[in-house]
Amino acid sequence: MKKQKIKNRKPVFYLACIAIAVLVLFQLLIDVSVLRNVMQVRPEDGTILATLIGNATEPLNKPAPVDPSTGKIYIPEAHLMLPTYSGLGQIEYQYDSAQDSGSNGAEIHLTSSTILSLAKGKLWDDVANANNRQAWQGYNANELFNDVPNLQACTRGVQIFYTKQNLGGDYVYQGSHKLNDGRTLYIYSESECTQDQTPIITLAKQAQSY
Repeated sequence: MKKQKIKNRKPVFYLACIAIAVLVLFQLLIDVSVLRNVMQVRPEDGTILATLIGNATEPLNKPAPVDPSTGKIYIPEAHLMLPTYSGLGQIEYQYDSAQDSGSNGAEIHLTSSTILSLAKGKLWDDVANANNRQAWQGYNANELFNDVPNLQACTRGVQIFYTKQNLGGDYVYQGSHKLNDGRTLYIYSESECTQDQTPIITLAKQAQSY
């Protein structure tokens, strides 16, 4: 009698095992689906990185004052005045005194909000491309960092000195410009900045002292 009961329980046991296996498999499928979705939106880490990197560049420059009546742009610390312009957004600059910049002497960095926005946009392109990947391809943050040197160089912008420099490396000499007070500006750009800086270079070559 007991043996008969045991025999009758085996199919129930097998069915229970199959049911558990199906449930486990179903749960695994759900987990994999969730994991894939998480991996697909994983580039939100890239969004955080892009935001942090972009925000880190913002305090480096400040907007150049503009005379509302003439549209002329001023670099007060350097006593320089630039002509009016269009299509560049807000002109931004950084001024380093001879004491701050060391042996290179005083220098001015000129860029614009448009150039910086385009440089930051390359970071966001990487994030968008990551969002379009298949989940199993993962997210490679290195691609985001590949565009950081471009943003750094564009943030430094067109660099202006009062004496000719031997900067070497990726610096490109863009010529000189003599001011009406006798000083001469020596203008450099960096090839790492892939945005068109020609309008900024043109502005620098039209500067006047005041």
